[in-house]
Amino acid sequence: MDDSLQVRLLDRDRREDAEIRGAALQRLEWDSEIPGDAIRVSVKDGWVTLKGDVVFQLQSDETFTRVASLHGVTGVTNEIRVDEPR
Repeated sequence: MDDSLQVRLLDRDRREDAEIRGAALQRLEWDSEIPGDAIRVSVKDGWVTLKGDVVFQLQSDETFTRVASLHGVTGVTNEIRVDEPR
């Protein structure tokens, strides 16, 4: 399954990669539904890549949604693995 979203931004809407990464980490830290310490965030040219392991699909989906809505994000690749309990 391809969990990617790409957006083109005007110059006035661009942010530095480090600023986007910091905002993403802060957003994940604030959300009690998402285990922020289990998610790794990298950013290149505004494109965010999410990696890590979570227990529920909802956590992966929420992480994607929260980060995709950040100012300056041009796209998101969600490589978070879900290991749901049996």
